[in-house]
Amino acid sequence: MEQLPPVGENLKRLRKKASLTQQELANRANLSTSVVFQLEQGKNENTGLATLVALARVLGVVVLHT
Repeated sequence: MEQLPPVGENLKRLRKKASLTQQELANRANLSTSVVFQLEQGKNENTGLATLVALARVLGVVVLHT
């Protein structure tokens, strides 16, 4: 099976593609900026599915849960 990039790498790439700052993404997803920062830095590996879904919704992508 193909290895996917870490969540933080994908999040940062998608955020930049959407031309959003960390603060803008966090605000639109009703999250704190520190959550987005920590995810992008790979410092929060226990992120809940609801958080990932909120971010994905803002970025126009879906979360695949395996």
